[in-house]
Amino acid sequence: MLLSGCCAVSAQDRMIGGTFSFNEFALGFSSQISEKARYAVDANLDMTGIVLGEYDAPGFSVDFTYQFIIGRKKFPDGEVLSGFAGPGISAGYVRGTDGKYGLLAGLCGIVGMEYSFRVPVSLSLSVNPVLGLTVNRPAPNSLYRMELYRYGLLYSLVPHLGIKYRF
Repeated sequence: MLLSGCCAVSAQDRMIGGTFSFNEFALGFSSQISEKARYAVDANLDMTGIVLGEYDAPGFSVDFTYQFIIGRKKFPDGEVLSGFAGPGISAGYVRGTDGKYGLLAGLCGIVGMEYSFRVPVSLSLSVNPVLGLTVNRPAPNSLYRMELYRYGLLYSLVPHLGIKYRF
């Protein structure tokens, strides 16, 4: 029974690849848990303000999401269109709206569609909101302050285009 469980896990899809939007670049890994669920871990570079020339260094965050496959359409040629959504957590070191860097902790989510080709490549389009808090120090001799991570909400509806390799 243990051997059959190991074989079933190894037959599941795993993906590695990148996700792009005008304010974020991410590298990620995901693994299918069952036919209806998977988990994903993404390392993000927060490019907010860099594209506009306001800042010169990106922020960084890591997201862990548990994604439910909410619909799947298999085509006769072996290609698959599926929808997914799920909750997660996010942590990192990001820039707030005042330009100061701070620690981020929050809840995140994902909603999207994915098209898997016959070759081991998948394209996805998703939105990834983050509801989080940042803790930063506005000046060297001031107290730390906690505030809402506004960029996680402001840019939550910016679509992310992903390309991943399945293995």
